[in-house]
Amino acid sequence: MYGGYLVDTYFVTTGIPLESCYPYTATNGACGNACADWNASAYRVSRYTWIVPYGSQQTVDALKYALVTFGPTPVTMAVFNDFYWYRSGIYTHVTGSLQGYHAILLVGYDDVNSCF
Repeated sequence: MYGGYLVDTYFVTTGIPLESCYPYTATNGACGNACADWNASAYRVSRYTWIVPYGSQQTVDALKYALVTFGPTPVTMAVFNDFYWYRSGIYTHVTGSLQGYHAILLVGYDDVNSCF
C-alpha cells in the first residue's frame, strides 16, 4: 500500500499482522514480506474514538490522557527532510520541508524531557 488514512485503511479494513508474521526490523520493509496468510489473523478494530475532534489541534495533555485512559495510542507525526538522518534519541525538527506523515505508536510520556 502507498499510505492512506490510518484508522479506516489500516486498523479497520486491512488490519495489522501479528508480530510473528511480519517482525519489526528497523529497516524499510515491504508488505509482501509478511506471511502469505497474514490477513486471516490480522488485528482489526471494530470501533475507535478521536482523542480530540477531527481537524482540531492535538495537545500534549490530550495525548497523555489517551495514554492513561486507553493505553498505547496510534498517531501520526509530521516528517521533515531532517528525519531521514535521525538515528536515536529525541527527534526535534531542525531543518527541511515537510515530507509527509509517519504512523507511530505512543506508549508513554517523559515529563522530564517533554517527549513521548
